[in-house]
Amino acid sequence: MNTLEVTGRTLTELEGIIERGQQTFVEVGQALLEIRDRRLYREQGHRTFEAYCQKRWGWTVRHGRRLMQAARTVQAIEKGTNWSPLPANESQVRELHPLMAAGAAEVVKVWQDLRAEYGDDVTAERVKRVVTHRLKEIKRKRQQDEDTTPMTPSSDDFAILHGDAYDLLPHFEADSINAIITDPPYDSSVIETCGWLAQEAARLLVPGGSLVLLVGQYYLPQVMAAVSTHLHYRWTLAYLTPGGQSPQVWVHHINCFWKPVIWLTKGADEYVRPWMSDVLRSDANDKRFHRWGQSVSGMAEIVERFTLPGEWVLDPFCGAGTVGVAALTLGRRFRGIDRDEKSFTLASRRCKEAVDACAAGKNGLA
Repeated sequence: MNTLEVTGRTLTELEGIIERGQQTFVEVGQALLEIRDRRLYREQGHRTFEAYCQKRWGWTVRHGRRLMQAARTVQAIEKGTNWSPLPANESQVRELHPLMAAGAAEVVKVWQDLRAEYGDDVTAERVKRVVTHRLKEIKRKRQQDEDTTPMTPSSDDFAILHGDAYDLLPHFEADSINAIITDPPYDSSVIETCGWLAQEAARLLVPGGSLVLLVGQYYLPQVMAAVSTHLHYRWTLAYLTPGGQSPQVWVHHINCFWKPVIWLTKGADEYVRPWMSDVLRSDANDKRFHRWGQSVSGMAEIVERFTLPGEWVLDPFCGAGTVGVAALTLGRRFRGIDRDEKSFTLASRRCKEAVDACAAGKNGLA
């Protein structure tokens, strides 16, 4: 994935670019990206980048995202070709952007084909028609790929980091993760945690990438409000808890037999996958490794639905590494973070065992 060049310019210099004309939509988008990624908006007392856009410029969150998406898309074309004129306006780039989910090379190829066929008469409508056709082709190919044997992961395909996700995630490369799948703690802090994670996910995920959150029902409305500001809400799935497990919510007199799984994506149109059911199942409870642990089979079903072989999965609150075990066993790549030393050690061992089992031809989903 392409990484935005950090120039080290001050907030005043970057805002000057935006104020001037917004000289070009690309320069404005690049300035916004740098303000967001370096968190320069905090210099003016804004807690979030979205608040900064709304209060400083009077923009909706959607408008700011479009400008940033346009900057990244044009940057991909500029790096991928040295002869095609770049898109002339934001409307052309807006129609090209959904292809970023398939990789910068796809965007470059389609743009070159459009220029070769239409020259200076490339319109947003023509771009949209060609991109729609190409996305359908990609979807068909991905459906075929899902029937293939997953890759065999190696030790280079996973990393478990010991530390606080709040400190470590800001150093991860933008547009580098295909899916974030995590089960954060179920207490009042989950609202702030999920809101923060959604904001980070907007930077870390590839276009069309998924944030999948297992959360409790008690704070569900507040969590929904916190995460939907940063990403596109797609659906809430039901994760059925097996074996008659029924946590009791005394204040509401409720016995819970399922957990909400909130699914959000980076962008409304970029996600390209087949149909799926909104019910997820686990074959058993598994608290052997962590007091709040989930089963490998349950996490494997989530990983399989939201990712493809070879893609990167991140769990910033990985506990004993169950998501990692599921991901690696299914031929995905994995990064995990946990601040508890015992959990970090256990997750590292289990993920290595999963890689070794795959190399030996064994199924580690039991």
